[in-house]
Amino acid sequence: MVKVIRCTGEGQGPCKRCSDKGKWNRNWMSFLYMIEGYEGCYCAECVKEIQAEAGAKGVKERG
Repeated sequence: MVKVIRCTGEGQGPCKRCSDKGKWNRNWMSFLYMIEGYEGCYCAECVKEIQAEAGAKGVKERG
């Protein structure tokens, strides 16, 4: 598992992973998350995918 923290800020922002995939990705900042070891903010769906990938690689949750 990876450490996930809610993004801060006002207004809307992009999910980095959705943007990289070419998907529409505008979300309210309160619905985006930062992931330790990754740059940018991510939507809940991408966070679940990243956690699943990290779990498959044997990454353990910190602190």
